[in-house]
Amino acid sequence: MATHYINWADVRDQLDPETVGHLDIPRAQGAAEEAEARFDNRLRRHFTLPFTAAGDAEAYALAKKICAKWAAAIYLRQDHSAEGTAEDTWYADWLDKDAESFVALLETRRSPPDAEAAADPLQYVPSDGVTDPTERSAIFSRANITTGSGHW
Repeated sequence: MATHYINWADVRDQLDPETVGHLDIPRAQGAAEEAEARFDNRLRRHFTLPFTAAGDAEAYALAKKICAKWAAAIYLRQDHSAEGTAEDTWYADWLDKDAESFVALLETRRSPPDAEAAADPLQYVPSDGVTDPTERSAIFSRANITTGSGHW
C-alpha cells in the first residue's frame, strides 16, 4: 500500500534517536501505513479522503501530524512488546493522546475561535405551511414569483 500522508522519515522525526537507537525502516514504514489506514477509517464518514496539500492544506497538515504521532506510538509499542514494562510506553501514550486532540478538531468541526456566537440558536427555514414533507414545495419557485419588468 502506498502512503499518502507520511513515510518512515516522519515516524523517525517523532522519536528520540538516543532512546530508540537504530530505526528499523521497514517496520517504521509498516507503522506509517497502519496509522494512515486508521486515520482514513476513522474520518471516512466525515470527509472525502485522502486529503491533499493542494485541496486543503490545513487538513493535510493535521493528517500528517496525526498519522506521524500514531505511527511513532505503534513503533514504540512494538519495540517494547517483547521486553519492557508499561512505564516504558509513557511516550507512546502521550503521542496517542496528542494525536487524539488533533482528531477531535477534525471530528467536531469546531468553529474558528474568532467566530461570534449566534444570537438565536434556532435555524429558521422558509416554509409554505404544508406539514406533509412529500407535498412541500419551494417558496421561491417560479409560481410564487411575480412576473413583469417593474416589480423589483
